[in-house]
Amino acid sequence: MGSAAFPFLAALESIGAAQYVRESTWAYPTLETLHVMAIALVVGSIWIVDLRILGLLLQRRSIESVMNEMLPVTWIVFALALITGALMFMSSAIMFADNPAFRIKVIVLALAGVNVLFFHTHAMKQWQVVGGHAVASPAMKVSGGASIILWVSTIAAGRWIGFL
Repeated sequence: MGSAAFPFLAALESIGAAQYVRESTWAYPTLETLHVMAIALVVGSIWIVDLRILGLLLQRRSIESVMNEMLPVTWIVFALALITGALMFMSSAIMFADNPAFRIKVIVLALAGVNVLFFHTHAMKQWQVVGGHAVASPAMKVSGGASIILWVSTIAAGRWIGFL
């Protein structure tokens, strides 16, 4: 894939920040380190919620309280992961766009986004009450299980970028 075929990607690569990341000795490895740490925190915080929804963790705590505590952390570190990922992408946008593992990662991230949207707009509205306590509905459990699979897939695809 050449720059003539994708002028937008070539334009991204010509932005000053992208050039700096590409040419600096320390910028890319620093961004990658921050990106990996942010992803670890994103996935860790999401999995705590997912595992609670599935009834496999923190069973004495309400799902709602776990979500209220974890999701603000998730969104903050997701923003960091998004910013660091975007800066790394911009540094070699054409190369990344041509990488099958990167394309898979983007697709899986989009699916994870659809799952989050489904969870918050539909599944979360289907709480069930058992013995006076709110419990996760089947839709919430399916979404939680899908979330775990999608994030494992995102991590794997991200790791494969350097090898494909």
